[in-house]
Amino acid sequence: MKGQEMSVKQKKMALLVMAQTICIGLAACTSVSERPGPITSHASQPAKTANHREVTPDLEPILEELRAEYGVPALAAAVVKGTGIVQANAVGNRVVDAPSPVTKADRFHLGSITKPITATMIATLVEEGRLTWQSTPASVFPDLAAEMNPALAKVTLEQLLSHRAGLASFTDDAEFEMLPAFTGSAEQKRRAYVKWLLSRKPEKQPGAEYVYSNAGYAVAAVMAEQVSGQSWEHLIRSRIFQPLKMTRSGFGWPGLADQAQPWGHRGTAGKLVPHPPTDAYQFPAVVGPGGDIHASIEDLARFAQLHLRGLTGTPRLLSSPTFKQLHTPVADDYGLGWNQQVIKGNTVSTHLGSAETFFAIIFVSPAQDIAIVVATNAPEEPGQTAAFKTLSALLRTYAPVTQVVK
Repeated sequence: MKGQEMSVKQKKMALLVMAQTICIGLAACTSVSERPGPITSHASQPAKTANHREVTPDLEPILEELRAEYGVPALAAAVVKGTGIVQANAVGNRVVDAPSPVTKADRFHLGSITKPITATMIATLVEEGRLTWQSTPASVFPDLAAEMNPALAKVTLEQLLSHRAGLASFTDDAEFEMLPAFTGSAEQKRRAYVKWLLSRKPEKQPGAEYVYSNAGYAVAAVMAEQVSGQSWEHLIRSRIFQPLKMTRSGFGWPGLADQAQPWGHRGTAGKLVPHPPTDAYQFPAVVGPGGDIHASIEDLARFAQLHLRGLTGTPRLLSSPTFKQLHTPVADDYGLGWNQQVIKGNTVSTHLGSAETFFAIIFVSPAQDIAIVVATNAPEEPGQTAAFKTLSALLRTYAPVTQVVK
């Protein structure tokens, strides 16, 4: 097994690069001051026909040009407004140098974009009163409380989802190699992992600082399993996939159950090499709630639209205050499953996702009533660059606005 996820340092650097990329895109489509405030634009609007109807730019040639420029096997993206998906498409091949054209129905591994999906599912349990944001492992697992480290017994659900519980990151091989051999179903392995994890000394003092952690999402998910009596996978299917009609979403590598789906790739000696989805490198089940969902680009767009509407006054599944809480930073610009950044006066919510062989972005800008999702079956490089440049290009093309959404 080689690698797991982007390191914390890599994530911080990637967010900085993405902010710079978004800044370029926003500068092209908006004329805003450096201070926060309403966004106005005098940028060019979509072209109009002779009878003055707007013509939406075609996404496919934009993606094909970027895919070829940055050398990724496949590139998919969707542009979303509160009213629906504006454009969605995918170009390239499922496997590099193979005659296997990708379609917009194909599935891409989302990596850490799993985190906002898990947090959204947990928020439904909070609204039902089965959990609160202040629920602790000790209150949810009273039978295990005596075995827990006293500091970890008191961490809150909010701290777990905002990476402030003091738990280790569990993003690379070395951390997983020290684990005992957990057995049973994915749900049983997670529960055993959480029991083991909570009995150990925390990496940092809980609540003291931000430590990006897949482990925190595992603990939060097992707490959800405990209060609901259902597995994390069932909770995600029944509370997120089904109501949003995310019919082409699931768990693990997209090609694991169907090898005709896109394969991820690794960079080896300057070349992209296909990663067989059935080989030994699988995302560890114990931290699946932090990074092991896959989805088609249209399904990911539906999830993005859920949050866009939730932040612009037309919520479903959750109340407007809960959507706001998910996106409000607890500390270090990270809320409950979402990064929030203010870029040239525009507050946007984002998340990156990569478990080494795919790369994905979700971007939500409520003030402009736009969300953009991008995915590629390439590793962090060139995948990250291709995804960021695609996001910037789509902002320039689709985001011009004349009035901020109040």
